[in-house]
Amino acid sequence: MTDTPPSPSMPSEEARILQMLTRIEERLDKLEQSLALPRDAAAALPGTSATVADMFDDAVDALADRGIDVDRRAKRVGRVLAQATEPTTLDAIERLLELAASIPAIFAATADTLDNAVSRLADAGIDVESRRRIVLKVAERLTAPEALSVVQDLLANVDAIRHLLDSGVFGPSAVDVVARAAHAMAQIDIERADPVGPLGALRAMRQPDVKRALGVLVAFGRSFGKSISTHGAGSSMRKNNGDQS
Repeated sequence: MTDTPPSPSMPSEEARILQMLTRIEERLDKLEQSLALPRDAAAALPGTSATVADMFDDAVDALADRGIDVDRRAKRVGRVLAQATEPTTLDAIERLLELAASIPAIFAATADTLDNAVSRLADAGIDVESRRRIVLKVAERLTAPEALSVVQDLLANVDAIRHLLDSGVFGPSAVDVVARAAHAMAQIDIERADPVGPLGALRAMRQPDVKRALGVLVAFGRSFGKSISTHGAGSSMRKNNGDQS
């Protein structure tokens, strides 16, 4: 388009219109230049999209060769995203973030409390470090395979253990009898015990301590016989033997 400069003889109205048309043409030129870049990008978009699609297909094929079901995982990710964007989930996340902001202060307060407790124990003459090492050793022993095997055996026989506890064997009187018997056994030197025949046993029965021990054995026999008559002659033992066989 060839601009015709207004001549001095041209009416002022026509000159004004000509100037407006000139400005409009300049703006159209600038607009055309600004649209050139998006137009070129749009022209190259199909090729770029095809390249990206090929790269994505290659990645999916590589994952499929490794036995990964991309479609299944994508669906699971979609379900997770749907659950994660639920209002209740977002509320919970916001509460967790608020709590996370206060975690350093909580840790600091806990550390101060522990330091104060350790200081008080040290002032009381307690070696905290030594006890910590002992606790670690105990934890190590309790988590050893042998200890865990014992725990498994206990759990497998929990009914029998419950039956034993219900029998009263750990009651005060039973524990006292077992403790006295263990104390007596600890005082005996089996290697130095003299052999005793029937006549020697009869003579020993005249001793007060032996008479008292025989009285305990007779009382135990009487009570044990009554228990057998009441609960059946070893029904539990027969049941356990039958289970093992």
